[in-house]
Amino acid sequence: MIISLIVPLLLTACGPATSRQQPAEPLPAGVVDTMRYKKDAPYTFCFSNASASNSWRLSMVEHVRYEVRHHSEIAIYREADAKDDPATQISDIQRLLSEGCDVLLVSPAKLDELKPSIDTAMAQVPVILIDRTVTGENYVSYVSANNCTIGQL
Repeated sequence: MIISLIVPLLLTACGPATSRQQPAEPLPAGVVDTMRYKKDAPYTFCFSNASASNSWRLSMVEHVRYEVRHHSEIAIYREADAKDDPATQISDIQRLLSEGCDVLLVSPAKLDELKPSIDTAMAQVPVILIDRTVTGENYVSYVSANNCTIGQL
């Protein structure tokens, strides 16, 4: 399900290359212009996960893998598990970027410590945060659930 929410964003950002056009109107606050990331498929999808340390997080990883398998426009999938260590995750993000990514999905281990890595990544690829955010707002999108609403169900 996560990838189903992300793929439209990826396809918009990485769709067929065209001449860059300026939006007719200024973008609303909080909206990120993803045109600079636009490219043709196939795509390399990278996932930097804080950890797979519990059943919920294991399920999340399996859902990401499932969705990637069902999107033929994604040719390469790379994944890293930081085992809840921010230093490892910083290294993982650097490695994933150096290996090549068209989009980077990140579930941050720590809010403050990952901000510089997210900023560096955003200079290269669209970054989508899942489950947890980082300090600041330098990312394309944030995907999360509302635990209060889930508790009411």
